[in-house]
Amino acid sequence: PEQPSRYKVREASKENQLGTAEVAAKIIEQFGETRNAEVLDLWFDVFRDHYIAGKMNRELADDTAMTALKSRLAHCD
Repeated sequence: PEQPSRYKVREASKENQLGTAEVAAKIIEQFGETRNAEVLDLWFDVFRDHYIAGKMNRELADDTAMTALKSRLAHCD
C-alpha cells in the first residue's frame, strides 16, 4: 500500500498489512465509489479510536475522527 495501516489495535507482522476495512475501502474506491470509500475510511477511524479508548478503559479525549465523519456526511448528496 501507498501508506501504512492506521489500524493500531494490534501490531501487524509486516509493514504492508492493512486492516480489513482499509482493504475494503481501497477496493470500493477502485470501483469508482470514491465517496463510499471515504466514508468507510472515516468510520474505520471512528471505530479504531473508540475501540482503543474502550480497551484502555478511558474516555475518548478528542473525537476528531467522529467530527471528520460528520463533516463528510453533511456534504453527501
